[in-house]
Amino acid sequence: MAYKPRLLEDKLKLWLGRCKRNEAGCLIWPGRSGRGYAYLRVEGKFLRVSRVILERKLGRPLQHLALHKCDNPACVEETHLFEGTQSDNMQDASRKHRWRRRAESLA
Repeated sequence: MAYKPRLLEDKLKLWLGRCKRNEAGCLIWPGRSGRGYAYLRVEGKFLRVSRVILERKLGRPLQHLALHKCDNPACVEETHLFEGTQSDNMQDASRKHRWRRRAESLA
């Protein structure tokens, strides 16, 4: 990590205290941008919060993506997050019928 871990922990604690839980059990991050994903600014860098939360849960840096079981990009509930590849993400989207091929979306 290129940023100060203590600063990150302090900011996470502050913002996690402002999160609201929805009816699906998602912990909704209040500061969102870019397609609804949760971001946190630390020392001038924007970090995707789902990735930070999952790294903390696993106790190691992620090798792939932080994926959402709940399909809610604003969710930072650690039990809703898992590590996977882009291929895993596309297979998950297809299984849940939330992804269409470009040709289908243009029809």
